[in-house]
Amino acid sequence: MTRANAFLACACLVTATSSAHAQADTEAPDATDAGEYVSLDEELLRATGDGPYRTAISAALEAFNAKRWADAQTMFQRAHQLQPSARTLRGMGLSGFYSADYVTAARAFGEAVQHEDKPLTAAQREQVLALLDQAMARIGRVRVALTPADAQLSVDDAAVDMTSGNLLLLTAGEHALSATREGHGPLTRSVWIAPGDNLEVELSLEPETPVQPAPAPQPEPTSEPATANVATTAAAPPADEERQRIWTWVAAGAAVGLGVTGAVLWNQGLGIVDELEATCRTSGCDDAERRRRIEQSSVGEYETTANLAFGAAGAAAVTAVILFFVEDTDDGQDAENQAALRVGPASVALFVQY
Repeated sequence: MTRANAFLACACLVTATSSAHAQADTEAPDATDAGEYVSLDEELLRATGDGPYRTAISAALEAFNAKRWADAQTMFQRAHQLQPSARTLRGMGLSGFYSADYVTAARAFGEAVQHEDKPLTAAQREQVLALLDQAMARIGRVRVALTPADAQLSVDDAAVDMTSGNLLLLTAGEHALSATREGHGPLTRSVWIAPGDNLEVELSLEPETPVQPAPAPQPEPTSEPATANVATTAAAPPADEERQRIWTWVAAGAAVGLGVTGAVLWNQGLGIVDELEATCRTSGCDDAERRRRIEQSSVGEYETTANLAFGAAGAAAVTAVILFFVEDTDDGQDAENQAALRVGPASVALFVQY
């Protein structure tokens, strides 16, 4: 394989990687560095008739002889678009080489030695191959491995066509290699290229994590209906919640209230009895008459109601005692202390464990 064939096999991606070194005022390399220089002659003007191609070639030769390399390269490219040939490619390569745009020069030289239209002479071919070697020695090669393989590669924010290979020719200096693909996170990596470098860079994109929708709010838990079997275990309550013996105090209050009510009713009944006895002493009635009058009065109702109140007060007091053990508010109480209230069809039982 010739040097030109090897170049064309690996340098098909250089179009997007040209450096900004190609300025009009860049000083050309010395003739001893470039090898024996063969001047461009009027043979490039040997075209049929007068037209845009002849105009472009004339402007390119004028800029080249004045060492306005950027202008010369632009006009050679325009002429090449009109009539592609090895001679226009040689002019593009020489303009790029003397403006230090070695990537563009290497591409143009490699195509020039292969082009069949207006092929180079033996002397021109020898000169172009020598300059191609020098250009390749001043740039670096970067082989890029993309994952996924169909990711889009960009070099210094310029898209690169990877369909014909994965080898980049880059000018010396720092370059930013970026890879993007739909459904994947972008990745950018900076590489420093030295003349003659041959690097391998791997760009592996990670799939983007799909955004999970926010969970729907859960309904508030409903209270469970009361059952006949109630059991509680004394445990430390949450730190942000202070439990109170609400029902203990309700039962205790009911016991006190019912006890006071029973006492009041009992005293009212005693008052009525005292009045009846005083009346009997005044009128001189016997014991049978006194008992009859008491039985006919409302003393019995007061006595019955007071007894019921006392009984209810006692039941409330017992309930308060039970609830005192069932309802626990002591954060430091031993977790082993337990109390349970079991209610059956015809019985009530309290179980307390310490």
